[in-house]
Amino acid sequence: MKTGISIKPSKDDLRRFDGFGTDRAQLAAATVWAGLRILQEETGPGHVALDLLASGMTEAYRRNWAKKQLGA
Repeated sequence: MKTGISIKPSKDDLRRFDGFGTDRAQLAAATVWAGLRILQEETGPGHVALDLLASGMTEAYRRNWAKKQLGA
């Protein structure tokens, strides 16, 4: 098993999030997108990568994350 992974978004990934806000936000979003693509490639067809990740979170974590993002 590898102990690390390098995720580098492609130019297309960066273009997808053009105008997303700051350059840092654009790079973060494109990197997440690239990571989800890798996860999808590894898990094979029929698996929705984001749903797979979200299903691993506890309900309390999702609720607290949402509150923080909404400023509640």
